[in-house]
Amino acid sequence: MSEDVNPEALAEQALKLLNEGDPREARKLLFQAVQAAPGRPDLLNALGVVHLQMGEPDLGKKLIYEAIRQAEEQWVQPERRGQMESMMEGFLLGLAAAHEDLGEFSDARTAYERIFRMNPGQPRARQGMAHLLL
Repeated sequence: MSEDVNPEALAEQALKLLNEGDPREARKLLFQAVQAAPGRPDLLNALGVVHLQMGEPDLGKKLIYEAIRQAEEQWVQPERRGQMESMMEGFLLGLAAAHEDLGEFSDARTAYERIFRMNPGQPRARQGMAHLLL
């Protein structure tokens, strides 16, 4: 990718496209952002979530797992720990959603339980877990 590619601007435009109901174009922009900034787990996770929204949970799950792996690697860097910790809840919520879409309910439960260890009161995880248990 050329040096003038701005992954932040691409991600911002992708979010706008998602809000306008155009996930295919958003996916293209997020793919470009990931290519321009391969060490950014937040961009990789966003691309995974777009795939979930497009009805592609297998690919979404794969991308979110990779985002989690990258975040865990960066977690050990003291200057990145807080940032990765704050992102991880969202990554795990996406992972739980992918597992649910694929009928992998025990894996979804595991993702929610991991969120609860980080933040016992996380409302979206509580809601997701309640939905699983119904």
